[in-house]
Amino acid sequence: MAEVDIDEALLMLRDAAKEVHVEFQKKFGVYPGGAVSRNDAGGVALVVAAINGDVYGHYAQEVHWFGLGPDEAEQLAQLLLKQAAIARMQKRTEKH
Repeated sequence: MAEVDIDEALLMLRDAAKEVHVEFQKKFGVYPGGAVSRNDAGGVALVVAAINGDVYGHYAQEVHWFGLGPDEAEQLAQLLLKQAAIARMQKRTEKH
């Protein structure tokens, strides 16, 4: 498998995160679970992908902290594990 240009891939992730963020806010609003503090900037989209055997994530905006409920934390963990498995397969394919 040929390697993907990482800069190009990260730009695509950035653009995807922005698109997902707009749809997310249309569906759930700025504060899906309510603001949790004075510094809460609201919900933000995160796009995660395996690229060239590593896992990358891109937020739709600058993030200083995040909070997740137990279900959302498990969903994020599952997403990261899935992308890690894909990245591992990419690395194996590169070796052969």
